[in-house]
Amino acid sequence: MYLQSCVGTCPDGWRETFSGKKCVPEGEHTVVYFPLLILALLAGTVSVGGKYSSKNISGQHKRLLSFYAFFGVIDVLAMWAQLLFTPIYGNMWMLLFPVIALIVNYYLNY
Repeated sequence: MYLQSCVGTCPDGWRETFSGKKCVPEGEHTVVYFPLLILALLAGTVSVGGKYSSKNISGQHKRLLSFYAFFGVIDVLAMWAQLLFTPIYGNMWMLLFPVIALIVNYYLNY
């Protein structure tokens, strides 16, 4: 669909959606990286800042291990977001990837 009319291919400057039912502008991206990137930067700040915290009396704080623990939560949030947005913007067969990723993640961690 392009401007409410059925076309065989999308015109220049437009691309098909994953479902192939609509044409959208080429510059329009449906992927949003910023919320997870902001969470990753926040996790890094907390991990590095924990080394200099007044609660770190014995000096036992591990920056890399702390960041890894925070980032694991962000990784699972990304998988759930992909699981949520795939039926909206993609095809149903694409659900296979986030489902397998979540199953493997939960199997390894629980």
